[in-house]
Amino acid sequence: MEKFIVISTTFSTKQNAKCISNKILNEKCAACIQLIPNITSFYTWKDKIESNKEFLLKVKTTNEMKDKIVEIIKTYHEYEIPQIISYDFRIHNENYKEWFQSIVNPENI
Repeated sequence: MEKFIVISTTFSTKQNAKCISNKILNEKCAACIQLIPNITSFYTWKDKIESNKEFLLKVKTTNEMKDKIVEIIKTYHEYEIPQIISYDFRIHNENYKEWFQSIVNPENI
């Protein structure tokens, strides 16, 4: 059974998020990417609590494409240590699933 995942990362600029989204989509590594603006992130960096406005990127793909997407993010991301996390999901619409699989297909590469 094919495993569907969402890879999530954040950006300080919309431009960097769009650049990486385009690279992922041009490589046919994801079926859909959502860019969510205006999130606020709180975290500890270099022993100091930080708070920043960011953009959240959600990349819908298959586990098979994970390594390629992670490499794209690491190569082009603006942050020294970008967040790159993933979680599984299920597709409950067969038509959407067929479309998704037609886009994210290792044979297309």
